[in-house]
Amino acid sequence: YVASARLTVHAGPSRDERAVDELPQGSAMVDLGGDGDGWRMILLPNGAAGYIPDTEVSLTPGQ
Repeated sequence: YVASARLTVHAGPSRDERAVDELPQGSAMVDLGGDGDGWRMILLPNGAAGYIPDTEVSLTPGQ
């Protein structure tokens, strides 16, 4: 789940990569795995993949 108020999803595992989507707090997502450097690849609702920082993810909604 998205832990922050609004989460920018990036095209690659860096804040320097272009933004591909934004998800609101509490959004559920499919985790495709971490890269070991603090980023997770997720599956977006439109079927595309994107990257988010590990620190912005919660295992339970609303946390």
